[in-house]
Amino acid sequence: VAMIMIDNPKKDTYEKNIDVFKFLETTPKDSVFAVYFGQLKLDVPNIAHRAVFVGNGFPFNESYFLEYQDRTKLIYGSRKERDAIEGTWEGDKVAKFFRTLKPLDFAQISKKYQLDYIVIESQFSSNFKDYNPVFENEQIKIYKVEDFKETK
Repeated sequence: VAMIMIDNPKKDTYEKNIDVFKFLETTPKDSVFAVYFGQLKLDVPNIAHRAVFVGNGFPFNESYFLEYQDRTKLIYGSRKERDAIEGTWEGDKVAKFFRTLKPLDFAQISKKYQLDYIVIESQFSSNFKDYNPVFENEQIKIYKVEDFKETK
């Protein structure tokens, strides 16, 4: 009798990042997260079942095309802004643009569209040094956008 092993990518990813997912489970189900360009952009909606501000999916409804493009431009930069960033891989340019955003940028964005939390790579979190993350580990820090609305 042959034994067949089937991987469960969601379970494996959950267990590798259990501290992150346990935190995400404590946030309201309708929370929206801005996530740098990386694996969490997929994992937040697919494993934690929380919305991302801009995901990998494209809205196949014409009434949402302009909003999708606007959201993308707000946190990942316009084509012109990304072209001015050094590098050849688009994903790297998107991440570099996201890393330039400051807390007040995210506060402004949240006035236009719902945005509740920001996920920042720890090594690129210097713009947020005046704020306390609601979650952090060695790789990431998560901040609540409403904390940025206070004058610091």
